[in-house]
This record gives sequence, C-alpha cells and structure tokens, in this order.
Amino acid sequence: MANVNGKLATLLAKFQIRLNKVSALASQNTDTTAALVDHVRLKVGRAEGIAVEANDKAERAHLSLIYLGEKIDKLTKETEDREVKQTLRDQNNVQALVNLRDSTAIAFDQVKADVESLLKAIQRLNERVGQTESSVNQVESNVNQKLSGVNTIDQSIVNSKLAGVYDVTADLESRLQVVEELATPPAYYLGYKVRFRANILIVDGQDFFSFQDNVAKLSSEPYGVLVTLKNGDIYLLCGGPTPTTMFVQFFKTRTVEVKSVIESVIEQSGWKFDGPVVKKA
Repeated sequence: MANVNGKLATLLAKFQIRLNKVSALASQNTDTTAALVDHVRLKVGRAEGIAVEANDKAERAHLSLIYLGEKIDKLTKETEDREVKQTLRDQNNVQALVNLRDSTAIAFDQVKADVESLLKAIQRLNERVGQTESSVNQVESNVNQKLSGVNTIDQSIVNSKLAGVYDVTADLESRLQVVEELATPPAYYLGYKVRFRANILIVDGQDFFSFQDNVAKLSSEPYGVLVTLKNGDIYLLCGGPTPTTMFVQFFKTRTVEVKSVIESVIEQSGWKFDGPVVKKA
C-alpha cells in the first residue's frame, strides 16, 4: 500500500511539473499573443492613417481635376472668342480694303472726268484767245490801211482803242493762266515754275520739251520733277541750275495699278474675291 502511494505521489509530482510547464508555456503564448495583437493593432492604425491620407490625396486630386477641367473650358471659350473676334477683324479689314479699292477707282474716274472737263475749257479759252488775237490783228491791219490822211487826233483815238483791245487780250491770257494752274498745279525745281499743257513741258514760262503722250501730272522731288504721262510712263526733269542746263530723261514705266496692288494684299491675307463679295479662301 505504501508502494502504491509512493508511485501515486511521484505521478502527481510529475503531473504538477508538466502542469507548471504547460502553465508557463501558456503564459508565454499569452504574452506573445498580446504582443502580436499590439503589433497588429499598430499596423492597423498605420494602415488606417495611410488610408485616410490616401483618401485626402484622392479628394485633392479630384478637386484639382475639377479645377483643371474648368480652367481648360475657360481657356477653350476664350480661344474661340478670340478666333471669332479675329475673324471679324479680318473681315472688316478686307472690307475696308475693298472699299478703299472701289473709292480709289471712283476718285480716279472723277479726277479724270474733271481734268477732261478742264482741258476742254482750256481748249475753248485757247480758241477764244486765238480768235481775239486774230480779230486784233485784223483790226490793226484795217486801221493801218486807213491811217493815210488821218490827223494826229484821229491816230490817238485809234491807239487808245487798240490799247483797250490789248488790255482785253492780256486779261484773257491771265485768266487762261489761272484756269490752267487750277487744272494743272505747277511744280517747282531750283526756284523755277514747271507746268505742262497737253504734251508740252513748260519751264519758266517757255516751252521746254515735247512728249509722245499728254502729261497727266507733275510731282516735285528733291532731285527733280517727275513727269507722269497718261500712258503710265514717268520721266524726270533734272540738271540745272538754269533752264538751259536742265534735261529730261526716262525714269520708269508704271505697270502695276493701285487696284491690282489692293487685290494682291487681300489675297495674301487669306481671302479671295467671289464676284463683288470677299470670302475666306
């Protein structure tokens, strides 16, 4: 009996030892589990922080995309508005050039008509002056034929009448010069007046040079007087310092009209003519 109790006591001691080992192991496992739980909680906390930060970044990115989209829409609208305004400006500029071309052509026609009318008036005045001079010559011839036997008093009366006729002729000549200067304004070179009548160039009141076509206009330049003919050719009166040392030389031929230049500018700006209307090319 005593042997049985001893064995039981030994078995209980071994069982106690094993219980102690199991208890110690369980305590160790509990500590490890607690540490793991704490570690997991720490990682979860970090993950939650990262998730919150990522959410904030995503929200900011979303707001940035919205802002960029609004800015792009605004820039697109501004660009479209600028293009519309630029198109309107281009159309206005082209229309202004067209109006300038048309008004220039009309002005040239009006000037041409006025010049032709003045030239006709000058021709009529020249004819009247010629008739007056012829009449004066005829009167003078008749008077000279009848002078024989006329006393001194009669001769003075005739002379006074002739003086009146000459005064009328001089007045007509001065009026003719005024009309000619209004119709064809003179140019000046080295202090000398330069004018023209038909195809004749007049310098200092004397016929200087005869052209193959009628003169259209004169233009004073520092280096001489440009003489433009009606056919477009341009000559230059230069030299000097006196009319006897002046000379006329060919300058250039005008081959491009103002209308062609305006049309060329319009076509270079990206537009074209479609009848009387100007359209985008």
